[in-house]
Amino acid sequence: YFIFLITASFLLDARLCILLGALAAIEYLGLTIIFLSEDGGIEFGATAIKSVLLLGTGVLSGIVSGTIRKSVVASLESQRILIEELDHKVKERTSELNQQKEIIEEKQKEILDSINYAKRIQYTLLAHEDFLKQNLKEHFVLFKPKDIVSGDFYWCTLKQNEKQSEKGDFYLAVCDCTGHGVPGAFMS
Repeated sequence: YFIFLITASFLLDARLCILLGALAAIEYLGLTIIFLSEDGGIEFGATAIKSVLLLGTGVLSGIVSGTIRKSVVASLESQRILIEELDHKVKERTSELNQQKEIIEEKQKEILDSINYAKRIQYTLLAHEDFLKQNLKEHFVLFKPKDIVSGDFYWCTLKQNEKQSEKGDFYLAVCDCTGHGVPGAFMS
């Protein structure tokens, strides 16, 4: 019975455990046989002692249950507060990270816009296809920058002769710059 009350005390309210113990003791006491002693006193049988033990067990389990329940509730409350604090910190850090991410994305956009503009400038400085067709019978251009811009480049020009009727000298340069991508393009 004591084990039942202790187990029940974890599931039930402490006052209910005391009440169960008291009801069990009263019920058991109702079955108690009371003896009259020879000297005229009242003598209780073994069941009366058992009923008092039941009542004591109910009270004790209720007290133990109440104490345990209070400590469990206090522990759960402190854990709830800790979880709320951690949740608040996570939300703050997430907000900070989102702000930093937005700043980085904006900076990246600015840098890429600048590099794309540099690409436009670089492509205007390279020889155009129609100019190459006029001066070279067979040719091809394979220009694949590692990044958006390239350190390698090709260049050509036509030097006019003094006589306008003659065709001038055609110069073609294919240059390989040390470095790759944006740093090589800056060098070029």
